[in-house]
Amino acid sequence: MKIALITPFLPYQNVPHAGGQFTYQILKYLSQDHKVTLIARLETNESIQLHELSEICHQIYPLETSCGSKYPWVFRLKTIFSYFRFFRWIRRVLHQNTFDLIQFEYSESAFFFRLRSNPKLVLNMHDVVTRRIRLDGDASCNIVGRMKHFLAGFGYELMERTAVRKMDHILVRSVPEKTFVNDHFHGEKVSIIPLIIDEDCDIVRTEPELPTLLFTGAFNRKYNEQAAIFLIDRIFRALQSEITEIKLILGGNKPGRILYEKSAGSKNIKITGFIPSLTDLYLTSTVFVSPVFTGGGMIYKNIEAMNCGLPVITTPKASEGIGGENGKHLIIAEDEHAFCSAIKRVIADQSLRSNLGRNGQNLVRDQFNSGLVLKRYANIIASVITPQKGIAND
Repeated sequence: MKIALITPFLPYQNVPHAGGQFTYQILKYLSQDHKVTLIARLETNESIQLHELSEICHQIYPLETSCGSKYPWVFRLKTIFSYFRFFRWIRRVLHQNTFDLIQFEYSESAFFFRLRSNPKLVLNMHDVVTRRIRLDGDASCNIVGRMKHFLAGFGYELMERTAVRKMDHILVRSVPEKTFVNDHFHGEKVSIIPLIIDEDCDIVRTEPELPTLLFTGAFNRKYNEQAAIFLIDRIFRALQSEITEIKLILGGNKPGRILYEKSAGSKNIKITGFIPSLTDLYLTSTVFVSPVFTGGGMIYKNIEAMNCGLPVITTPKASEGIGGENGKHLIIAEDEHAFCSAIKRVIADQSLRSNLGRNGQNLVRDQFNSGLVLKRYANIIASVITPQKGIAND
């Protein structure tokens, strides 16, 4: 079967964001039995990854862009322009080729899609942005914030509704997202495909000499930066008054100036910047603290930490799609006081740490292993191509 995989973010091994890692797993899986053409937008410094991808793809149509700028408004304008170039690139490639199936990664990839032929169409949403914006708007404390979220939500709802209505099947990460797409976009064929964990990760945990809190993420994303600021100002500072020898590690790509300013003068806060693999951090920390109150999709960092046997303390929002039991697989906290209390309990109780780590690891390895997730995905694709086969829905 000839398949086109269309994504605005280049997927490759060790790509520093969860969506790209998930798309890379799908790409590798499809390429085993099908001729897959990758149509992708990429930053200039990512072109080195194309050689590796050429070994698994039948064809690659890359569109290089350069959106970097020290001025946020310039970055946004360049990003918008690069998307319009990408839409034209998609249209050009699709009119030059024929495919049995086209899978779009992220709703924006499918917004301007038009094609005279009739291939089967799948949209992998990664994040139902309209739902996220509505939830963030409901939590906003002032009228300006709510108005901003209303306007943004209106634009994204138009984009996502348009994309969904073109598709034969929609993939989302969690039950709340599926319910939202069904209710608001009238998406009839919606299936849940969770993120995939790395079962091959070698788990040899080493307890650090000092209690060590860990939070990871791409810190150029607003919700990760906000969570890190909350962690430093509202949680870590409060804990230091009681536990003087405690450390905090912020591990991940593109930390901004504000995080360096917040950590300045503290020898107990470490910001790693980009590192190829976060596994060593997960294996050498005491507890993973994830105060993510906004954002969308599944929060991959949480299941990644759980996969490494690291106890996780997180919010109700960030535990969406995991299905863990509070106090058994992870700990749920809703404010800084609950976070501080839970962290102190986990640090003080070796048995609690061990149980949380073991139970959490068993949970994610049972639910998010590649064999289970990719089999479910294969059944969905089979049902799209030949409706009487596979499964039509969850």
